[in-house]
Amino acid sequence: MVIYRNYSFIDIQIRALQKAYSSESLWRLLIVDNTPDNEKKHIKVTNRNVTVLPLASQVVFDGLSHGRAIDFGLLHSSSDYVCILDSDCFLVHQDMTHYISKLIDRGFVAFGAEYNDGEHTHTWVNLAPERFKDIPCCFFGYYRADIAKSGTWVVTEREVVAGRLTGYIEVGWRIRRFLFENNCKTLSWKTQSSKYGDCFFEDESGNRFCVHVGAASHRRMGEIDSNHVIELLEF
Repeated sequence: MVIYRNYSFIDIQIRALQKAYSSESLWRLLIVDNTPDNEKKHIKVTNRNVTVLPLASQVVFDGLSHGRAIDFGLLHSSSDYVCILDSDCFLVHQDMTHYISKLIDRGFVAFGAEYNDGEHTHTWVNLAPERFKDIPCCFFGYYRADIAKSGTWVVTEREVVAGRLTGYIEVGWRIRRFLFENNCKTLSWKTQSSKYGDCFFEDESGNRFCVHVGAASHRRMGEIDSNHVIELLEF
């Protein structure tokens, strides 16, 4: 999980993970602190499952900054499957142990939230919907580790411009292209949201799985407080 200024969400993320998994032994959280160096704060956590990884950071293009932070976190991951998680996206599902085991047993190599924020992403998805169908995105997705590490998650400004013809424009587009071109077995949770903001995603059975509090770490930062997130999660 990459943190960018929104330190107040860390404790909520830990509570959400504790609620979603049946045992503390079944999850581990790596926090990459990508906050600009002159704004970094000390992160104090007491849970032994949580590791903080400070990353030297300056204000640069978002796709470069966020993508390299994900790359950095993956260097420290040793599990067979890894979850890429935005700090403003939270699990609400309460039986991840059984759910993940079931999908892995069925041969899925990637699953998670679809590339959909309720509004702005539609332009890109509509360019090439087949390249997005049932493929998770960078704000919440579980991936077989070798696939997650098969290429950089960085997207540069030049690549965004080039991707306007193909739909390959977001952080992690190389991973999505790999999954699509290799016809990998994947699944995505869908949102019914028709506007930008708090997007709930549902699994294939219609159960609420996670909520993305869109842009709470950048564009909407300051508008969203911890109490709002806690209400969404029904702690």
